[in-house]
Amino acid sequence: MQDLLDRKDWRRGRARSRAAAELAGIWFAVTIWTALSVPMVWKLTTEPQLRGTPWAWLIGLFVFVGVWILFQALRQSGEWLRFGRMEIELDPSPGSLGGHVGGSLRVGVRHRDPEAYRVTLACVRSTLRSSGENRSRREAVVWSSEIVPSVERSSRGVRLRFTFQVPDDLPPSEPRSEDYTYWSIRVVARVPGLDLDRAFEVPVVAADKPALASTPAFGDPPSASLEGPRAGPVRVERRDGATVLKYPAGRERGISTGLFIAGLVFVGFAGGGGWFLAQELLSPGGTFAWIAGLVGVPMVVLFGSVGLLFALLGLYNGLNALEVTFSDGQLEVRRSVLGIGVGRSVPFDQVEGIEMKINGQLGQGSKAAVFYGIRAHLRNGSSMPMGDGLRGPTLAEEVAGVISDEVGIPVRLVDRRRKLRKRARSSTPDPE
Repeated sequence: MQDLLDRKDWRRGRARSRAAAELAGIWFAVTIWTALSVPMVWKLTTEPQLRGTPWAWLIGLFVFVGVWILFQALRQSGEWLRFGRMEIELDPSPGSLGGHVGGSLRVGVRHRDPEAYRVTLACVRSTLRSSGENRSRREAVVWSSEIVPSVERSSRGVRLRFTFQVPDDLPPSEPRSEDYTYWSIRVVARVPGLDLDRAFEVPVVAADKPALASTPAFGDPPSASLEGPRAGPVRVERRDGATVLKYPAGRERGISTGLFIAGLVFVGFAGGGGWFLAQELLSPGGTFAWIAGLVGVPMVVLFGSVGLLFALLGLYNGLNALEVTFSDGQLEVRRSVLGIGVGRSVPFDQVEGIEMKINGQLGQGSKAAVFYGIRAHLRNGSSMPMGDGLRGPTLAEEVAGVISDEVGIPVRLVDRRRKLRKRARSSTPDPE
């Protein structure tokens, strides 16, 4: 444990954010992207024959991504100039499984409305995937909890205090390696001007006697009222003795948009490759005609097929709606796309168990947006969806409570780690 806690800030009972390193990283990305974009734009402006071709669209897309990265860099720079370097005062230090994780953070704003602040504790599994010479790191959230902190007046603004009760069956913090676990506290403040969004890696250990906070501040979960006909990711309607959970289309806009854009990029590459192949195959004496026909055509077909699949998945993910009805001991589920769909109905006594798990995330690490899904497992071995696209643990637990009250069966949170470990083993090359 001593090696794990051998960090200067942790030894002082504090946790420093990596905002400075992240800011340097994103400005480095802006520099590289700009260096790649300038020659492309110059070529497009000096060679009129490229205008209107698929290559022109690809260059435009590349520049658009660069502008988006620049915007993110400017936003992060503004946040850094406003809030500066920040440290959490840990209480307890370190945190422990089966005990408490938390502390306090001073924020240089006068805004004291608790609903403007959110604090999330996340357990993250970081895995290095290897496939030949290709190596990439995947950071998946295993468990998370979200609360509204206690807000107190401070000499330079406000002081946020927060304490989490942590389950004892989760992995502790581990030294950095190809496959390790770390814990992170994310603090978000929606205040006038630039918002705050910082993540702090914190130490969490397994101890014989769990550590408890000296001055605990157990915040309440953020309000997530599901009643009423409001627009949102999910809502509850009660009519004619029935309870209806309605999941409208567009509840996973971020994932849907990402899939659709990725599909368009792949289709764009396929279109650009097809245009190049056509030029080579149709021009007399094309130098690379035979290579283009042998290698290029399958690649164009592959990229086009993958892009089309991604685009269709994005459209389906964004357009599908789910409706779950509880009425007279009967569970009815209907999935539809643009009003066209299929449904299924079973009695409550056929439901053997109900599980909730993290089934997706947008982004990496502790700042990822986590999405939960809920499924009912039936006695005949099949299952039925009862919820998906539930962003964050607060909303997921609220919906799980409604389902549990209606069916009379507790909703069990499924451990995500087994699936992650299986993926990690499958991506590790066998020794020679």
